Amino acid sequence: GLDGEVLTEDFPADHYHHRGVFWAWPHSTVDGKDIDVWTLEGARQRFDKILSTTATDEEAVLSFQDHWAFDESPDKAEVVETVTFTVHPADAKAQDIDVVIRLENVSGREFILRGSKTANKGYGGLCFRPDSSRKPMHFTTAVGPTDEDVLNLRTPWADASFATEKDGKKLSGLAIFQHKSLPGYPHPGWILRNYGFLGQSWPHTEPYPMKPGDSCTLRYRMVVHRGDAQQADLADRFAVYEKSAATP
Repeated sequence: GLDGEVLTEDFPADHYHHRGVFWAWPHSTVDGKDIDVWTLEGARQRFDKILSTTATDEEAVLSFQDHWAFDESPDKAEVVETVTFTVHPADAKAQDIDVVIRLENVSGREFILRGSKTANKGYGGLCFRPDSSRKPMHFTTAVGPTDEDVLNLRTPWADASFATEKDGKKLSGLAIFQHKSLPGYPHPGWILRNYGFLGQSWPHTEPYPMKPGDSCTLRYRMVVHRGDAQQADLADRFAVYEKSAATP
């Protein structure tokens, strides 16, 4: 957080595969064979190389490449993943972090990207696991706050805020904004869970097939902020982002 508080939780006992801020899909397939980079059973994302690191007064950029591979053949790339983080300077209320995830099918076979089929929940995509010791969670979206768990909601942004201290008097949190280039924008693939989870789950419950050589690019903005969604002016910040975001 902006005041040094820890917002994320790694490998929690209730969902050991949750990894702070992460992006993964549980029920994708290569030529019909499951390639699960969500629970890391039989496959995983493997780091290849740093592509660039730059820092100026205006932004800091980290770009890297990894590949999806089955554990039985870890050096054989099935999907090449290129990820770029662009971190903008913080202001008094928040800090913006742009995330670009590009997936390219290099398997030579059909690759299908898909969220969780279990109970048609659709888990998968860009995920934030909050520190669940700081419950209760306070979820807010473009259509208003919600106290209920959500598995599908057509909104371009969503936020999870929670106590920075155990007395609950001070809040901070993280929001995810969809870029308007996201297929189906505003995409309804959102998962908000009160045990502590915020996910922008694209393509959610629908399979997204990719022929050999096909690629897709997912763009988001994460906003780390003080206070709750209203105190951080998230609705106004999103309006500025949506208006300014270039569509490639």
